[in-house]
Amino acid sequence: MKDKSTQGDFWCWILSILNLFDFFTLLFSFGFFYVLSIVFLKTGGLNLLSYVPAVYLQCLVIFCLGDLKHYLWHRFMHALPFWELHKYHHSATEFNLITTSRGHFLERGVLVFFDSLLFSLMGAPLAYFAIFLWIKEFYNQLLHSNLNWSLGWFGKYIFVSPKAHKLHHSKAPEFYGKNFGGIFVFWDRLFGTFMSTEKEITIGLEENPYNAYGFWWDMMEGVKAFGKSSLLLTKKLF
Repeated sequence: MKDKSTQGDFWCWILSILNLFDFFTLLFSFGFFYVLSIVFLKTGGLNLLSYVPAVYLQCLVIFCLGDLKHYLWHRFMHALPFWELHKYHHSATEFNLITTSRGHFLERGVLVFFDSLLFSLMGAPLAYFAIFLWIKEFYNQLLHSNLNWSLGWFGKYIFVSPKAHKLHHSKAPEFYGKNFGGIFVFWDRLFGTFMSTEKEITIGLEENPYNAYGFWWDMMEGVKAFGKSSLLLTKKLF
């Protein structure tokens, strides 16, 4: 693989299928996100799913709320200082079937925390979340497959289309902060972040510090950028 961006995708993909990505997430975060998640899970939540009578309705509720959680997490990752971690995903300069695996170790830790919040509040069986995650990962592969499908009416009002997600990855500032949805597009419509265009989209970052020196350099660069941004935010607040 000559393309440096694809090499980063490959590293993330191979570490994921070898179940090593979470190990490095644990290592890079000193276990912080996992400890926090365990505290939430052991404390217990509201067990809200017990108020939903039928099993199929419970699955539907978890599926919708799981996608809403992903939308909120995604918007959260676009805010400083967490953008400095999510930026690595957006540094991809081309889409392929494994670009969906592309992410920073610490970014995965934040997602684990968001997942634990939903799991704790709903009190749902692990199998429900496993089904949702399997479908979400499959759909994410579709969104990152360099397809220009708009999905017609469904892409406007029901499902996020590959074309809409490509716009989200655009390096043009006019498209920043748009199309955060993972599966359902109506979250973007509800919160005013939906956008469509017929313009040609070039994905990536205007100023891209990644893909030049290798995957592990990129991971450390993300940690440094996140730390610097966190320090600046702390100084502003206090």
